[in-house]
Amino acid sequence: MNDHTKTRHSAARAAGVVALAVVGFLLAGCTPQASTPATSNQSTSELTSTSPVTASASATPNGIEKLNGSDIVAQTITNALVAKSVHLTGSFTAPASANTATPSPTPAPHSEAVTIDLTGSATKFTATFIVGDRSIEMRRLNNVIYMKTNQQAALQLGEPRLAQGFVKYGVEDPMVKSWLAFTDAPTMIKNILQADVPGLTYTTGSVTTSGNVPAIQALITENNRLAGTLLVATTGKPYPLRLTMADETGTADFTMTGWAMPPVVTTPAANEMAP
Repeated sequence: MNDHTKTRHSAARAAGVVALAVVGFLLAGCTPQASTPATSNQSTSELTSTSPVTASASATPNGIEKLNGSDIVAQTITNALVAKSVHLTGSFTAPASANTATPSPTPAPHSEAVTIDLTGSATKFTATFIVGDRSIEMRRLNNVIYMKTNQQAALQLGEPRLAQGFVKYGVEDPMVKSWLAFTDAPTMIKNILQADVPGLTYTTGSVTTSGNVPAIQALITENNRLAGTLLVATTGKPYPLRLTMADETGTADFTMTGWAMPPVVTTPAANEMAP
């Protein structure tokens, strides 16, 4: 595998795939292509509870800080997939040249940025994506997705009704289908952490906190260079709490709370729907 291929599949680039897809979609008018959701082959015999995460320093210690980095990541992935639902907020940056058909060999002096606010599970969620002056809001209830945008995004999509209120789509509709890989937070986290990269290793870091929750660091290195840090709860279930990644392709920073909380998603009221 040559250096270009290694870079293309780097862990940090995997973390930025959502940012690049959303930025490219909203700024260049290209619909992002969804990947087939991955399934976990990890054993769930130890971690099958779906009780909500307790964000409290007084919760029962789980001992995950005693494991090696690879085992911390494996158990974290298992917990995320079993929990299914989460509140994920994040911000991403990527060099502007990464969004062009022919990237410049010299990184652009400025970056494009995207933010995401996602609450729920793969089949029941609310999500907001913002890139510059463009925004998209989505609500999913099983096989139905309601979507609305601001004026700028509606023009980019070529669907003016989206700026007038929610429009109802089936999950197979091309307008929304490609977004579904970016609204399944547990699978997205799994794909980032299980990137198939030569030289990618995980080591146990220091005990710290994420918000008010005690946490352990899992340091993510690629060829002996720090590429990211995963914070995992050391009390209650060992859920992922924060994931930061960075390399020459950009940066990503996720914060995750409310694991396994039942999603609350409502159908838009009649006066919220587009005419």
